[in-house]
Amino acid sequence: MYDDAWYSYVPELQQKKDGGASQSVKHRRRESLLRQQNGTNHISEPVDPILDIYEEEQIPKGPPSPTLTRRAKSYSDFYDVARAYIHTEFQLKKSQDQLDVLDPARRRDNVANRYYLYEDDLLNATQEEYLLYRDQLSLSEQHLDNLLEDTVSALDLLATLSDSFKTVESQSRAFQAQCENLLAEQKRLRNLADEVGTNLQFYSYLEPLTRRLNAPGSGRLVKSDDFLGMLLDLNACIDFMDQHPDYRDSATYKTRYISLLERALTLIQTAFASNLREVTDEVVKQTRDKEHSETAEYALFYGKFESLVDRLGPPLVKFLTTDEFAFGHCDDHVRRGAYVLSYHFLFNQLLEEYIKSRQFVVPLVQRKLKKYATSTPSPETEFKLFSRRCVQYVLDICHNEAKLTEDIFQSGPLMIEYQPEKIVGSVAEKSSYVERLQKGFAVHITTLVNFLKPYLGNRDLHRVADLIGWLETMYMSASEGNDDVDRPLEDHRKAAYILLNEHLWPLSDSLFIAAAAELEHFKPTEEDLELPTIVNGRTKSKSQRVSENSSAQNGSSVSGGVSTAYPTVKSAIDLLILYNESRFERPKKGDVLYEIVHQTTESLQRAATTIKRTSGILNAQVFLIKNLILIENLFLTHEIPDSVRQSAELDFSPFWAVIKQLQDRRQLLNPLAYIKPLVNGELLPAVVDQVLDARKEMERVLVQQITGFAKYWQSKITSNNRRNTDEALKASVEFDKLLEANFEENTRVALWRMLASENKMADAAADLEDHGLTRTLKDLFAGAAGGIAQVLLGQPFDIVKVRLQTSNQYPNALEAAKSIWVKEGPLAFYKGTLTPLIGIGACVSVQFGAFHEARRRIEAYNISKNPLSPGLSYSQYYAAGAFAGVANSVISGPIEHVRIRLQTQPHGAGRLYNGPLDCVRKLSAHEGVLKGLYRGEAVTIIREAQAYGVWFLTFEYLMNADALRNKIDRKEIPSWKIAFYGGLAGEALWLASYPFDVVKSKMQSDGFGENQKYKGMNDCFRKTYKAEGIRGFWKGLGPTCLRAMPVSAGTFAVVEMTMRAIN
Repeated sequence: MYDDAWYSYVPELQQKKDGGASQSVKHRRRESLLRQQNGTNHISEPVDPILDIYEEEQIPKGPPSPTLTRRAKSYSDFYDVARAYIHTEFQLKKSQDQLDVLDPARRRDNVANRYYLYEDDLLNATQEEYLLYRDQLSLSEQHLDNLLEDTVSALDLLATLSDSFKTVESQSRAFQAQCENLLAEQKRLRNLADEVGTNLQFYSYLEPLTRRLNAPGSGRLVKSDDFLGMLLDLNACIDFMDQHPDYRDSATYKTRYISLLERALTLIQTAFASNLREVTDEVVKQTRDKEHSETAEYALFYGKFESLVDRLGPPLVKFLTTDEFAFGHCDDHVRRGAYVLSYHFLFNQLLEEYIKSRQFVVPLVQRKLKKYATSTPSPETEFKLFSRRCVQYVLDICHNEAKLTEDIFQSGPLMIEYQPEKIVGSVAEKSSYVERLQKGFAVHITTLVNFLKPYLGNRDLHRVADLIGWLETMYMSASEGNDDVDRPLEDHRKAAYILLNEHLWPLSDSLFIAAAAELEHFKPTEEDLELPTIVNGRTKSKSQRVSENSSAQNGSSVSGGVSTAYPTVKSAIDLLILYNESRFERPKKGDVLYEIVHQTTESLQRAATTIKRTSGILNAQVFLIKNLILIENLFLTHEIPDSVRQSAELDFSPFWAVIKQLQDRRQLLNPLAYIKPLVNGELLPAVVDQVLDARKEMERVLVQQITGFAKYWQSKITSNNRRNTDEALKASVEFDKLLEANFEENTRVALWRMLASENKMADAAADLEDHGLTRTLKDLFAGAAGGIAQVLLGQPFDIVKVRLQTSNQYPNALEAAKSIWVKEGPLAFYKGTLTPLIGIGACVSVQFGAFHEARRRIEAYNISKNPLSPGLSYSQYYAAGAFAGVANSVISGPIEHVRIRLQTQPHGAGRLYNGPLDCVRKLSAHEGVLKGLYRGEAVTIIREAQAYGVWFLTFEYLMNADALRNKIDRKEIPSWKIAFYGGLAGEALWLASYPFDVVKSKMQSDGFGENQKYKGMNDCFRKTYKAEGIRGFWKGLGPTCLRAMPVSAGTFAVVEMTMRAIN
């Protein structure tokens, strides 16, 4: 393009405009579009021209020569003309300035003259210059327009080229992606070809392996070097087919490979069994022919079998002694295929074959034990030496068996622990091969125990305990906590533990329990119950003197306190010490300790009762305190563990929790609030495991006796001290002599401190009531007996009551009874008796059991609040009875519903139900169990709570009032009074709850569906009142009250007398 220097210089001109305003005109070059910033009209400042350097010329002295300015014909010509003109002007101006400097006057004249002289020339020159510049600008504008068009064309070309480059780039990228895809496909095809080639191995391996395993003489394969490799290849093929189920014929090939694997494993089992059988037959034959010494027997029993390893061959030995094929063991985290089950099936067969092959040792052990018995002069009298010799021999046999097993199998599959979850199928139950091998050794332990049973049949506890102590000392205690135990001692310890844990310890526990049971049947003599007497200034009893004499003669080390103890206490102390003194931390059962302590406590209480009848309560208390303290001290000194036993009992805490919640919500008397807890089973007692502690029972009795004993002497000494100091002193001396005669120094001091203390130990003697499962069972049993009596006495009256309540065809009770007698016969009065006979018996059992349980809970609560007044208030008696009624309603609701349906159904061919079960089934079919069988349950709960609250309240009030009035114990009230008070309570029961019973009977005899009259309890109340008035709620009260007297009397009489009998 053009060079920019030609238009970079623009001369400055001044023009005069008509406005008189002078304006400087400055020409600028428009910046190229390529150099302009996007979106702006800014024009950059022009570049300053490079000024020419002119050399100074000589100033002419004459006027300038005339010149004619030539008009430029082109841009370059214009440039030359402009430069020449400017140069000429500059020279003229320079010459004139030099003249003016020399002559100022002349300079002024010259200026004026020159102005006038050149005025026209200047105007013409200016005009020409103006025209010149105008043409120049026009040409520049045209040139710039052309330049701009060229620039736009260049930009369009560049944009087109940019689009082309982008297109080429996108095509290049697409081509690159296609090339990469082609390369990936090529790689995939190469890998696929390699994989196909690899996978074909798993298919092609089938035929040659099938020929080898099914060929004649294939049994010799187990000794070939590649046999184990063949097994591993089969495993790999099965794994491959298992991992690729979508491959062609994978299931078929998998089945055939598994079949071939089972064939190969069968060869292993056959080879092992045949070699084992050959060795066994050879050893049995040699042992049968003649007797051998112990060394020869060991060589036969174990040396021959150790040579089995050489017969099997290296592959089979490696299979049995390494863990290469122990699939599924504890450290095996590899996912295994379906072949694992086949291997473990083989392991089971090998194990059974091996255990079976060792059975020939059992009769040989029996023969050896018999030989020991014959060689011992008297096994009965020399049982200790004889039994230890037998045990030692059997333990050696167990050690040899364990050593042989480890030599044959070493760390192979049969000596490893497995994870049952990794082994599917029935093999999981037999996954612990080590335990089964140990059980095989334990056969000899069982043989030993069976051999020693005749000598242990006399149930001699000390003989068994001596044998146990020797085993614990010799084998268990020696290796306990010692890591550096040699192999024979460790095997002996394991066998000894099996002998102890599975045989001797259970036998000793049973003997201890049997010995404890004998304490219950101990019958004391007069000497055992003899009171202390004074001998030589000391208080001694006859039995104490005899015991001391015998101890002196026999050198006994029994302490003086134990020597004067009750015989059952002596036996209990011996049993506890014998059971607790173990040289090995064996698992001690709380049942054994519980029976010993419990039976001892029971025997002491029975003896104390005898002493109380013959010598008074004070001596009985001294007797109990003295003997119970001995047992308590034994627990402390010998650190005997807790004597506890698990027992199932009924827990009523869920019921009390519901009652508390209803009470907090003020819904206690709302029958609808009981429906949800009843459906959820929250009103039923829960069966829980109760921990019975015999030591706590004993301590409770001890605290009770100590408290009574201390209170008696405290009151005696204190009352005498108020009246007469001498009498108080005499009472103190008497008390001290009594303590000296029966207790040691520490006990005497403790009792004196207790006596002197103002604390009366009310808190320690709080829980005096018998409780637990035995007490609950007694309550339930007595209640069941009362329920049966109730049904048999009240059924005739009950059927008359129901007929009157549910029908209007009888004018009164007498007419109803006569009609039933005439039309249905006398047996009709016992219609539907089977259901109440079973159900009411259960109901009354629950009533009395729940009442006494609630009474005991309330008493415990009262004791915690006020230990001096543990008795129940009459409101609490009502609450306990209401609780019994609510608990009973769960059973009585459906039972009475069935009974009412059976009693009100037509007689003869029109009968609706064929019996109680048929009635239950049909009622349950109507709207389910809750709306069908449990119809009227809400009003039943209200009736039961009100009825039995009043029932038990009335009876307890009458009984307590009679005992207080006559100043006798409750147990001394005669039975006829119990029956009379029970009858009165029955009358009060029905008077308080009869309207609810009427509504219940109407609802439970109502029809179903379209025949149903009452929508609910409130609707039944409303319709009954509307139809019959207030008298409708008391209809049938006469026969009910007539029935209530004998029924309730018989119930309470039977229950009370039954409780007295079983207690």
